Amino acid sequence: MGALYGGIPVVAAALITGMFGLWGHDSTTGAKGPAAPPVTSTAGVTAGNPPSRPSADPQPAPATGSPGSPGSPTTVAATAGTPAAPTPPPAVASAPRPMRLSPPACDNTTYVHIDFDSDRLTQKVNARDLPSRDANAFDMGWFGCITPVLELEKGRSAGLLRQGVAVTLESCRAAAAGGGLESARFDSQRDAADQGMVAGAVICVITDQKRVAMAKIDSISWANQPTVDFSVTTWA
Repeated sequence: MGALYGGIPVVAAALITGMFGLWGHDSTTGAKGPAAPPVTSTAGVTAGNPPSRPSADPQPAPATGSPGSPGSPTTVAATAGTPAAPTPPPAVASAPRPMRLSPPACDNTTYVHIDFDSDRLTQKVNARDLPSRDANAFDMGWFGCITPVLELEKGRSAGLLRQGVAVTLESCRAAAAGGGLESARFDSQRDAADQGMVAGAVICVITDQKRVAMAKIDSISWANQPTVDFSVTTWA
């Protein structure tokens, strides 16, 4: 009987130790509880549903940016559909043509009319026989018996590039558009020089057909009455 009662405490201690072994120990909180079963990783998997697979035909990402912003489809389409502005053709200069203004007649009715747009630069006509519709086509007139005068016709614009000034289409157009030359008197060599009318000077005119005409003075003869020789170039 003594041996039996002596073994009871040993059996009881073993039973208690076994029971506590069934409870897990939480190292974080110190709480004890049933041991957790092994954890199997199921990341990305929902119970009852298989893992998702990438689509065979991925959809393009939606366009970003507001309409009209750089890189947006609207801006690209508008830019691609805008035609480039045409480049105007360059002005074409004619070959220089000679023009001589001889002393006018002394009848006060015969004039030498100058038309820079015509193949025939000068035309001597009687003012009484000239229809007004033809007079409107002339750019300048040369008249006067004792004191010849070179005069600009109404509705035209003319300017003078003095001797030594570089002559280009742009400089001649600017001089003509600026005006300042209405008439020039050739009563003496000194008087003409004071007005800039010497060899090398250039008279620039905008014609009725909106061309730019350049009449360069090549020489002036003062025997008896003045005779002026020009080289005429026009830009179309």
